[in-house]
Amino acid sequence: MAEKTDFQKRLFQIGVDGVLSAAIALGHRLKLFEALAKVGSEENPAIPAQVAEISGCKERYVQEWLSVMGAGDVITVTEDEKFFIPKEHIADLTGGVGIALSFFLPVFMRSYDRISDVFRKDGPLGNFPNFSIFKDITRLVSLQGPSTMHMSYANIRKLDATAPELPQAPNKREPIRSKIATNVPWNSGLEYSDFVDFYITMATFSEALHRKHLISDFIPALGPDIKERLEEGGMMCLDVGCGTGFHAALLAQNFPNSNFTGIDITLEAVHLANQQRKDNDETFDNLAFIQMDAARMDADWTNKYDVVTIFDACHDQMRPDLCLKEIHRVLKPGGVFGMLEVNGSSNVYKDKQELGLVAAQMYGCSMFHCLPVSSNSEYALGLGAMWGRERALKLLKEAGFNDIAVLPTPKFVINVLYVCKKD
Repeated sequence: MAEKTDFQKRLFQIGVDGVLSAAIALGHRLKLFEALAKVGSEENPAIPAQVAEISGCKERYVQEWLSVMGAGDVITVTEDEKFFIPKEHIADLTGGVGIALSFFLPVFMRSYDRISDVFRKDGPLGNFPNFSIFKDITRLVSLQGPSTMHMSYANIRKLDATAPELPQAPNKREPIRSKIATNVPWNSGLEYSDFVDFYITMATFSEALHRKHLISDFIPALGPDIKERLEEGGMMCLDVGCGTGFHAALLAQNFPNSNFTGIDITLEAVHLANQQRKDNDETFDNLAFIQMDAARMDADWTNKYDVVTIFDACHDQMRPDLCLKEIHRVLKPGGVFGMLEVNGSSNVYKDKQELGLVAAQMYGCSMFHCLPVSSNSEYALGLGAMWGRERALKLLKEAGFNDIAVLPTPKFVINVLYVCKKD
């Protein structure tokens, strides 16, 4: 047999790593790494039965999983087929950013077939976030009321196909035309339920990436006096695209004298955020989560907030330009907007040179999630996760921000921070 070329070896390695990534995600879900760490060590390696007992899983399946991990050099296997995790690897395999990247693979693969349809010219545009999970849109609107739904995408569905333009928003921005005006059915895009675990997965990843440095590094980067002002109290703070609410909750807990609001377009995320608080026994009362479209925030919020944050969420929106204009509107004069986004140059060649395999990972995440969830309108910008500094700066300036600083974030390995002050 002819020797494999370097490229053939590369393809083989990609295939193997894909299997290992899926197996790592499975091991995390079933807490198999934790179980192995409890019962196995270099001095006393574990047998599959011990890991199965601790994890509550079937021994034969655990044996196969251990074999995958051992053969793939994720854990160590001995000559007599016992297993352990080297001490220096336990923290990485039971938490941390590295293992968290593997959690995305099963989430993306659930919608593999439908993503294929989205790619085709005659296929749907993308995935319309969240509202496909609601059986009764009218009931949802009546329950939430106009203050929290304020011109959200639930209202678009009610529009007549012959009059697709939305009313002008309070800051007189351009209208968005609804996809309902075309000959493509409203629900022709991916269902958001295809990404049912994405919020939980993203929350796990964000927490692993941000928890340790959010208070100590991110907040001071917003300005030399921001932390002190938050501690003194009276600050009004908004987190846009809050997801399951990790960032807002951690900030509210650390700065009890200031007030925090988290908004997300998906009601599912808001439910998860409130459930997180309940599960964590969080009793502080300076935090609220609201379901709202960031591109059309409450009309009464003009000049309301001292600080607005957005963590890896601007690029997921159909119209991030409108979101940024809204953020500028709701900020008080002199207020600060901190946008943590995926680091990129707006050029794939430069991204590859600067970021290496991280660029491939982030473009992949964008292809399987960020692009389709933000593209289900013919007027969507379709920026994707790697929209980059050039495009971000352009939209920030168009939104009205003139004082913009782009800061590296060595503590947040995939990110860059845009700090913007409102005149």
